[in-house]
This record gives sequence, C-alpha cells and structure tokens, in this order.
Amino acid sequence: MSEGSSKTSSQARDLQQVMRDPAAFEVFYRRNAAAVCRFMPRRMSDPHTVDANS
Repeated sequence: MSEGSSKTSSQARDLQQVMRDPAAFEVFYRRNAAAVCRFMPRRMSDPHTVDANS
C-alpha cells in the first residue's frame, strides 16, 4: 500500500469513528473548524454572508 493510499484509508477510518463517537467528533471539529471557516468565504458568492460565530 502506498503512503497516499494508507493516509486515505486512515482518514476514512477516522471519519467512520467521528460518526459513531461524540468525543472523536469533538476532536475532529476542533482540529478542522478554523480551516472550514477560512474555506467557506472563498466558496460563497458573497463572502460577507459567512458568519464564523454561527
């Protein structure tokens, strides 16, 4: 298995765990929330509609 393939399968296992385990979801959320909040305004037609506090 290549390194990229191994990382992908690891991410898939992590997501499956997140869907079942509230504590795992909290870790996932805290790890990724800032990146999502930076990503969303770039994807919106009006970036000012994105509220990072909601």
